[in-house]
Amino acid sequence: MKSQPITLIHCAAVQDAANINIRNASIAISSGRIVWVGPRGQLPEDLAQYVVNEQSYDDLLVTPAHVNAHVHLDLTHVGPQPFSGCFGDWLRGIRRIRTEKAIPVKEAVAQGVRLSRDAGVGYAADIAGTVEAIEARRELAELMPLAGVSYMEWFGIGEMAEPRGEVQEQKLREVPYETSVSGHTRGIVAGIQPHAPYSTGRQVYMRAAKLSRQRAYRLSTHMAESMEELEFVAKGSGLFRQFLDEMEMWDESILEQGIGEGLHPVEFLERQLQRGRWLLAHCNFLADKHIEILAETGTSVAYCPIASDYFGHTGQGGKHAAVWENGECKDGGTEGDSGGRHRYREMLARGVNVALGVDSVICQPEDEGQAMGILPQMRYLYERDEMYGEEDAGLLLRMATVNGMLGMDMPEEDVLLLEGSPAVFCGVVFNPEEGTDPLVQVMENHEPARLLDFSMVQIPE
Repeated sequence: MKSQPITLIHCAAVQDAANINIRNASIAISSGRIVWVGPRGQLPEDLAQYVVNEQSYDDLLVTPAHVNAHVHLDLTHVGPQPFSGCFGDWLRGIRRIRTEKAIPVKEAVAQGVRLSRDAGVGYAADIAGTVEAIEARRELAELMPLAGVSYMEWFGIGEMAEPRGEVQEQKLREVPYETSVSGHTRGIVAGIQPHAPYSTGRQVYMRAAKLSRQRAYRLSTHMAESMEELEFVAKGSGLFRQFLDEMEMWDESILEQGIGEGLHPVEFLERQLQRGRWLLAHCNFLADKHIEILAETGTSVAYCPIASDYFGHTGQGGKHAAVWENGECKDGGTEGDSGGRHRYREMLARGVNVALGVDSVICQPEDEGQAMGILPQMRYLYERDEMYGEEDAGLLLRMATVNGMLGMDMPEEDVLLLEGSPAVFCGVVFNPEEGTDPLVQVMENHEPARLLDFSMVQIPE
């Protein structure tokens, strides 16, 4: 690698979630990978002789590219939508809008990939609603790559669980397990996402976990996202029972599969969590014992803060608190509750890996110019949770990079500024003349992120 032509980029500062934090720095790149990082002007001579191109970013903080740990790329075309306060009405409205604004899946995914990259995102855990959505992302791997995992979304509950599971497994087996991406250790890997406990029976989760053990498919699911989900799992009633009735999908065998037994969704799927490495989206409503289960099973969480607060699930002034007592989900704060806020800090403190996700553009503010970016999620938490200083900013950077890769079971080294790591970066403007830490400045300013992708750069000798 060291005998190949080198591109040398100069930055006002560089930082990652490990040990790199340098002002007035340089990064040497060859064949799409980092070969050296250090103070500007100190590139070793044995590398300097191969430099054929230099680029300067004199007002940028450069970090590894961000990781979106939960996103629905194929919903990008729907755009931001208001929430009226009724989850059922919202779901019906989104189904109607998707029909009215229908465009080819490939176009929607391409739009999502482009907007993600434009916002400094280089990796994503995408929930692909169709095989076409997986193929669309794979086909972009050469010209507009977004590495990570494409989780094929699975459904099937009650009497339809087994037949739908068989069909979905066959479709997945026809999809290439991995598509390589230039300059990356891992490319776009196939995964499975049983949708949620209210739409997917235990048999489907068992099938997914078994297939993952056999063929190393990554695993994900929506978990404890709403109080309506908790009610359905515990009692077999409420909004999601109503939806199943409306779609003529309810049958009494559902009550023979663990639904209606007073369980929390984490308890409902505990045995499957023990049998695979799962990335759970949301986890808005957890008690202490559920956090312990996640820690014991090595389960990761993808927290989407703006989306959670959009629905009023969690956050400052949120309507609901994570209270779970005797098979009942209740409003209000009690012992072990976070006062309505997501318990991501407590999860992290107890050893649960928590990453950041967007969910979809639908839940993002209409005036957010980078709705598919992770930087807005970081800034939102920094302000909402009254974070301050380098330690808090560093935690958010870790959640936005390393933790996302760990959640997808991908190499964390790919989002650290190490020799051999992919040369895919996120750059954000800050003021180099100020003494405040560059990452803290980025958390407190409003400058957009940009992707600096040198992973595909090929320089002729």
